[in-house]
Amino acid sequence: MSEFTNNPIGPIGPERIGDNPQIKLLKKNARQRSLLENFETESSYDDLEKIMGSVTADTLLDADPKIDHLQGKYERFWLDRNRHLVHKDILVIRPNGKVVIKSLKKIYHGEAHYLLNSLLQLTISTQNDELPIALTILAYVGRHEIGDIECLHALSLSSGPDFGPTIENEILIPILDNDGLLLPQVIENESLESLKLTHRYPELYPTLQRKITSAPAKVIW
Repeated sequence: MSEFTNNPIGPIGPERIGDNPQIKLLKKNARQRSLLENFETESSYDDLEKIMGSVTADTLLDADPKIDHLQGKYERFWLDRNRHLVHKDILVIRPNGKVVIKSLKKIYHGEAHYLLNSLLQLTISTQNDELPIALTILAYVGRHEIGDIECLHALSLSSGPDFGPTIENEILIPILDNDGLLLPQVIENESLESLKLTHRYPELYPTLQRKITSAPAKVIW
């Protein structure tokens, strides 16, 4: 007598094994079994929802780790010497290194780069109507992160009224705690807004008015 006679699923052979009802049931259950079955708990689904809820388009595959410590919002101040105006723009460095500058009337686009473990370079190339522009902003940041920075002393190289290159001082101030709506401004000299700005940043006007060819290597006033 065969040693398999007492086997509950009957004799095992090529012609019988695929037809056995119990084998078919095992195959069906195996197909339905998830490869992640051991991880499919209620807590793991909650964790996954939290993770996916924090992911945005900017933080997916195109994120740039080199600029990660400087991403965020900044107030960008620059001086219009001819009209005695201070311009405040809102500058945003996104996780993928893309830059958006919101001025009072226009929006500019470009890219941010962290170079030589010390320099932040912003290259702005287009505005909201897709016209090309020439603007490069360079600031010393060292190895500091955005939370450690009081302000960045920057030099901007752009085209002047006669389309020749011109260089100016700028100040970039990180916006770390923002409870209100951030808006660009054009601030007239000796106006009420000018007094408020001087109260907030006493060193701002003197810094913008300096004529220098190199910016100080520091991230404080």
